[in-house]
Order: sequence, then C-alpha cells, then structure tokens
Amino acid sequence: MKRHPRKETIDAIRKLTPMDDLLFANIYHENVAAMNELLRVCLGDESISVQKVLSHAYQPNLGSLEPEFDVLASDSTGRIFEVEVQKTRRRDLLKRASFYASLLQARAIRRGERNYNRIMPVYVVFITQGDYWHTGEDRVDICTHIEQTGLRVDDGRHLVFINGKAKGESGIARMMHDFKSCEAGEMVYTELRKSVDRLKNTEEGMEHMGGNYEQIMNRGKRRWTAEGMAKGMEEGLAKGMEEGMAKGREKGIVEGMDEANRGTAIKMKADSLPPELIAKYTGLSTEEIARL
Repeated sequence: MKRHPRKETIDAIRKLTPMDDLLFANIYHENVAAMNELLRVCLGDESISVQKVLSHAYQPNLGSLEPEFDVLASDSTGRIFEVEVQKTRRRDLLKRASFYASLLQARAIRRGERNYNRIMPVYVVFITQGDYWHTGEDRVDICTHIEQTGLRVDDGRHLVFINGKAKGESGIARMMHDFKSCEAGEMVYTELRKSVDRLKNTEEGMEHMGGNYEQIMNRGKRRWTAEGMAKGMEEGLAKGMEEGMAKGREKGIVEGMDEANRGTAIKMKADSLPPELIAKYTGLSTEEIARL
C-alpha cells in the first residue's frame, strides 16, 4: 500500500533546493550523469567520467571519527571525489576537508602496499552557500606548496571550495543559480533539472522524498521549534549520553560522557542555537563550545 506524504511534508519538499542536504543526496545518489555534469562544471575538467556514485556514504575509521559523506564518487581512472553542500558558515571547513581527503587516501591503498605513487588523487569539494574565502572567485583551490620557494607540490589531495554566490555567465555561476532554485523549470543544467523534476513533480519521486523527509523528522534532525525545543534537547542529550557512555565502555574510555556532550553540542551548534543554551544542556563551557 502506497503511503502518500502529508501536505506539510510536500510543502517542505517543494521549498528545498540542491543546497539542502536532503535534496542534494537524493539528486546524486547513483546518478552518474548528474554527477558527471556537476564535477565537470565545478572542476573544469571534461575528462571526468564517473563510474560509481553514492550519497551518505559511511566511512569506517577504527578508533577515530567516522564521517558520513554527502556524496562519494569515483571515475574511470580511479580518482575519488567527495562533494559536500554547506549552508552554515563553520570555521573548521578547511581542516574538515583535509581530514576527509586524508581518510579517503588512507582507505584507497591496500594493506601491505609500499608504492605510495599508487595512491589515487582525491578531490574534496565543498559547495558553500556564500563566498567562504572572500576572494570573489568562483572557485578556490587549496594546494600544498614549498614554503621557501612557493613551488606547488601535488600530494594527491585536492581541496576545492565553490562560491555559492558566484554570479555571471561562467559554468559555476550558472550551476550555483540552479543550486539556489527550488523549481526544476528555473534550472539551466539538464541532468540536474531532470533529477529535481523527477523528485518533486512525479508521484514516485515525491513518495520517495516524503519518506526520507519524515525519517529525518522522526530521528529528531528537524529544525527546533519553540514548543518542542526543551523536550527535544533533553531527549537528544539523554540519548547522546547513553550512546557515548556505551561507546566509552566498549573502548575502555572513561570520557564517554564528555564525548556524548560534545557530540550533542555539535548538533545543537549546527542548528544555530545560542552558546548559552547549548552550555545549559551539555555542561560544556561557552569557550569549549566555541572551539567545536
């Protein structure tokens, strides 16, 4: 039996743009044509030929942070591409991009391999809502260089920031126009337009999106409302503490509760809640919260 989304769910989905994680992930999941279109435009490389693409790809990392990537792809040459949409302005994006690239490189080389030249290039692309580096450029490439000579050194990691405010007639500017649009009919790029039209304007697509949206709502990842804020915080903190302490017991780490508090604080901070309110519900100081 088909389960039709509720009206409020449909209304919320109609307002989503590709800059919203839910729509972005559904557009590009296993969508080779759309990912080829996006990467070729953002990286200016028509040779990119994506073979595989997955959204919300989970990356195991024993004993350390285990990220969930927005969209992960690989091409016919073995290059790896990880693409993130970022609406909030966080100060840690460069370190986050560097960590993601290093982790992907580490996972790409086989156990026992000694030839590090076989490590394939990794591209981590952050599409930010604004001009993150305040350069006015459509794209900013972060590269390794020799301090004394300024010579660029290729270590296989390519960190790329796309300016969501790019304007004009460049490929990136037109793609960012599409990324700010909620209507498929307003979009320039063919594969992106087709995907958004399928997800928003067909019964099958809306049922799929509606199910995803309501799952997120049920997991408590919705935006906090004034009425449910206190209750949601208490429930989220209790769950976070329980999970953190269980993880700490398994690893023999006594800081399980601190880990849970930090994890809860990061989620609350991502929802733009005031530091004082986060401190009240996590026990962390405002200085510790600022460093997260």
